[in-house]
Amino acid sequence: ISQFGIILIWVYLDVQQIIWTIILKTIYSTKYRYMLTLLREARELSGITQLQLSEQLGKPQSYVSKYENGERRLDVVEMLYICEKIQTDPHTIVELIRNAE
Repeated sequence: ISQFGIILIWVYLDVQQIIWTIILKTIYSTKYRYMLTLLREARELSGITQLQLSEQLGKPQSYVSKYENGERRLDVVEMLYICEKIQTDPHTIVELIRNAE
């Protein structure tokens, strides 16, 4: 391997580490945890159980449990799909998160 190849691998690994650091900081942020709380509360208010939601999503029940407990990270598309299934306006969720301190 040339020095150029070694540098590319080092830079790639460094970028991956930076990305994972950003992701980890995000999932432990107060606003992210608040979003999970809002999604859980909205699900409960709609009268939908974790099992019912998981069936609508085509996922195992553990998927819902893990994201609600913060063990699994949700991306924006997943959040939108969940909001659709629990009949919650995602704009409301985003505004509540935005205005949270």
